[in-house]
Amino acid sequence: MNRDGYLSVSHQTIENIILSTETPNEIPLDSSGKYTFDVLWSKAQGGWNCFYFCITDAISKKVVYDDLYDKKTAENLDKFFKEISSYLPEEKYITVDLKPKYKKLLEKHGFKRQLSLKHAPSAINNRLKSIINKFKKKGGKITKIDKKNHQRRKTKNHKNDTKQQFKRN
Repeated sequence: MNRDGYLSVSHQTIENIILSTETPNEIPLDSSGKYTFDVLWSKAQGGWNCFYFCITDAISKKVVYDDLYDKKTAENLDKFFKEISSYLPEEKYITVDLKPKYKKLLEKHGFKRQLSLKHAPSAINNRLKSIINKFKKKGGKITKIDKKNHQRRKTKNHKNDTKQQFKRN
């Protein structure tokens, strides 16, 4: 760890990992079917030269499969998910971030994608903003509802609804 609290990986450590992972990882048989996926990278020689792809079991927190790549491309992601997907159970749920390129790849390999609690609010906000912008472009006007007035309207409608129900009986 350096003084800023970030993990610093040396070139030798990266080389040792590459040389020690020439045989495929042993995939645990007791996988839960719920996974998290992330890509970590290391900056070396002035560029992002090493990408660590890692799937962990969300329940046991064990690394299920990991591999190193020189680039974070769609082809490498596809290769990674293709290699791991056949070893995992039929029902595979995976938690990832918001990158759109993950969606098609994960569906292709039988994963059901879900957003992490960290990324879900951002996805909801982005979706709401796009809906509001489309509505405004069509000439719609959005007004904020005062909380007190909303409660009064809700209460009045509720009273009217219950009065009508009693009249019917």
